[in-house]
Amino acid sequence: MARSELTGGGTLVFDSQGLSRYLALDRRVMNIAQGAVDRGAARVVSGATLVEAQHAGIKRAHWNFVLSQLRIEPLSVDWCK
Repeated sequence: MARSELTGGGTLVFDSQGLSRYLALDRRVMNIAQGAVDRGAARVVSGATLVEAQHAGIKRAHWNFVLSQLRIEPLSVDWCK
């Protein structure tokens, strides 16, 4: 997950490591995500990233809560550009 220095708006895209850390409530990633919310940025993850980050140790309710905060985009050539 790359950190952006945008002053307003923008998009925070979670990769599998970023999403895994977000699910684990990693303080650094939580601060980055909160900064995105504060500046009005979209928080986005691709459908493929969900597959990479999911594992048996994640409680279903927590998984659903975290995903409810993110915009999930289908993986497509146009979206990847």
